[in-house]
Amino acid sequence: MDIRVNQTRLCSNVLLLILFCTLIFSRSAASFIDSEIEESLVSSMDRPKMLIGSTPPSCLFKCEKCTPCKPIVVPLPPVQMQSNTVFHTEPKEEVWKCTCGGKLYNP
Repeated sequence: MDIRVNQTRLCSNVLLLILFCTLIFSRSAASFIDSEIEESLVSSMDRPKMLIGSTPPSCLFKCEKCTPCKPIVVPLPPVQMQSNTVFHTEPKEEVWKCTCGGKLYNP
């Protein structure tokens, strides 16, 4: 009977150890992935010409009567002058717009 109790305790302790190790390693892996994502976001924001603002604008009452009105990032279109000469903006310049029902609105 004493051997049976010891085996049960040993199995319980092993299972608890496995559970504990799983929790510890999953948290460290998740924090590593989070730090990689944060690092890539920070490195992509190192380019000052591409910054469009730190927070999206409020699109409340900006899409006429359409709901839901949500902020999105859109690339700037090229600028065309009267002489049919097209001037392209800097590559990947972006601006905030509000969108609803497939239409764009100014914030």
